[in-house]
Amino acid sequence: MLRIPLSSLAGDDIVVRACVPGEALRPDEAKALRVGMVAVSGTLSATGVDYVFRGCIEGAYEAPCDRCLDPAKSLFGLDVTWVYTTEALEAKTDSGEVEVDVPSLEAEAEAGIVCIVGDVIDLQPQVWEEIALNAPSKILCKDTCAGLCPMCGANLNHGSCGCRETQSMENRGLAGLADALDHLKAQSSEE
Repeated sequence: MLRIPLSSLAGDDIVVRACVPGEALRPDEAKALRVGMVAVSGTLSATGVDYVFRGCIEGAYEAPCDRCLDPAKSLFGLDVTWVYTTEALEAKTDSGEVEVDVPSLEAEAEAGIVCIVGDVIDLQPQVWEEIALNAPSKILCKDTCAGLCPMCGANLNHGSCGCRETQSMENRGLAGLADALDHLKAQSSEE
């Protein structure tokens, strides 16, 4: 679904619409991301020697909430534009041999230009890259998530656990530093 033969781009634009499980997009060497179904839609157009894909990637990251550990989802919708080219950047060595200019390929990749290998445009690597680069650092079940009780581990979204009522727990925060400062002041006045 995400592999388009160049021969099919001879005339008209190709409309791409695909729903793929997130795990099917992940390359073997990539770290796993918990992503549900991913919808890829857009248009692939021929522009002379290059091909341009303009579209959208939609889905949801799925992971335990970072505060309470309940299942959570973070929806995403990414607008993308990628340029695919058949012209590889080449450089001649002193001996006259032609080799691919790797730094230039890296610069092209950063600019959204992808070299086509073979006679097929494969959208899958770029789709995965966008998903991985836009993954949130924190996922919450809701913005007002109360998290877990630090004493007993109860989920405070489901109600109070009673730990705070039964224990007179004084949150002194940085009060210990104030005590240390008073102690230092007393020592300096004695000298």
